[in-house]
Amino acid sequence: MSRTVLCRKYQREMEGLATPPFPGPRGQRIFDTVSRQAWQEWIAHQTLLINERRLNMMDRTARAFLEEEMEKFFANESVAQADGYVPPAPAASPAPRAPVVKLGPVAHIGLAVKDCNKTAEFYTRMFGIEFTIDDYAMGEGMRFNIDGKPARARFRAAFGKSGAVSIELVEVLEGETPHTRFLQKHGEGMQHLCFYVENMEETVAALQAEGFRATLDYEFETTYEGKRSRIQETYLNTEEHLGGMTIQLLQVDALP
Repeated sequence: MSRTVLCRKYQREMEGLATPPFPGPRGQRIFDTVSRQAWQEWIAHQTLLINERRLNMMDRTARAFLEEEMEKFFANESVAQADGYVPPAPAASPAPRAPVVKLGPVAHIGLAVKDCNKTAEFYTRMFGIEFTIDDYAMGEGMRFNIDGKPARARFRAAFGKSGAVSIELVEVLEGETPHTRFLQKHGEGMQHLCFYVENMEETVAALQAEGFRATLDYEFETTYEGKRSRIQETYLNTEEHLGGMTIQLLQVDALP
């Protein structure tokens, strides 16, 4: 196993030299405090100085100059450069990778709860957040799929706002949904984070190509923020990738 040293140039434990680079106390100090990588880098720089400055290693002044530059090099101080030498430009950073999809702003955070009325009352009494509460029968004369298959369920949902943040409380009255699965696995808590999207079909197709799938998707008409609208919502299986968090996508199209 290779030995390690606390390298004084890099200030961390690194692989050390196999033997002192030369005899005497100075060679031993390098052996004890300079990593193999730092030593190789110094040798490369020293070679540039010798060649470009035409240093005569028989000259005591040249040797003293290199010893001084070596100490500066390992101390991360400014060191002499070879005359006419231009250090290579750092490699250009790779261009940022474009995201698979571009999401809109956050629409709301969603909490799965056992009792929507009781939870809404608690938030109102403790934090002053007012909610509107409605029941929804899903799957009756509308598209409502769970894991890609037609299904039915009844929800009670409460919507409130704290500043600019919208909060949704979801209680499942009938049926099995991602919300009931979350409750069974985690208990009550934040179950999804919802983002607006402009084109649900294109967004979901792009994410499916990355291995995601819809666990719940549906479409219905309702009044949304004071306007009659067509709503499309898709829950994704992102909890398998994001530590329990489901990403929900929401598309809202105003109706005439």
